Amino acid sequence: MKIDLIRAAKHAQPFVPFELVMKDGRTVRVADSIAIALSPTGQTVAGYDAVGRWFYLWLTDMSKLKRLAVGKRARRRSNGNET
Repeated sequence: MKIDLIRAAKHAQPFVPFELVMKDGRTVRVADSIAIALSPTGQTVAGYDAVGRWFYLWLTDMSKLKRLAVGKRARRRSNGNET
């Protein structure tokens, strides 16, 4: 994964929550743009996930970035209704 993908997601207007998916299947949910920091070298990211746990991750361990649905559409899906 490239740091530019995370940088674009962090600075998107409006911000859309996203998950960083690791190669081993773990995910880290980023709920707010101020909850993640990118290293100057572009090799690591650090911050706090949606429930307040801190993380420090190497880009080489990440497989993808997944944007999450928000708003009315997300609520419908969480209730089991497909849109």
